[in-house]
Amino acid sequence: MNKTFGRILREARRQLKLSCRQLAEFTETTVGYIIDLEQDSINIPALSEIKTFEEVLKIIDGRLRAFYSPDSIYQNKDKFVSTTFLADGSSLQISTENMNPEFHEKLRRINIAINAIHTKRAAKETLLEAWETEGKNG
Repeated sequence: MNKTFGRILREARRQLKLSCRQLAEFTETTVGYIIDLEQDSINIPALSEIKTFEEVLKIIDGRLRAFYSPDSIYQNKDKFVSTTFLADGSSLQISTENMNPEFHEKLRRINIAINAIHTKRAAKETLLEAWETEGKNG
């Protein structure tokens, strides 16, 4: 059976004996987002977010990064465009069949922006933790 982004993510999480909730907390995402990623039901995240997952899951061989492509947002373009909202973790799935290409492009850009927000939140948390740790050790 082929390894997918979601399958590798799930295996790495389980190997560290982390729950979806714990991984979501460590990556400043949501449980729903983690589950959607593991089920390959949403697009592969931004590269910076993939790096955060690899760091948290101690993946040093780049297995997750291998799936990244600037065009990975179109991974499921024949099925739907999926956007995960930060507020409650819910996702919106919209069929792209017979969709106006301009509207589809707008949805793609929204998805990129939301991935960037996820990544910025994770980076901010990492910096805050490092600063707090340094303050306690310094």
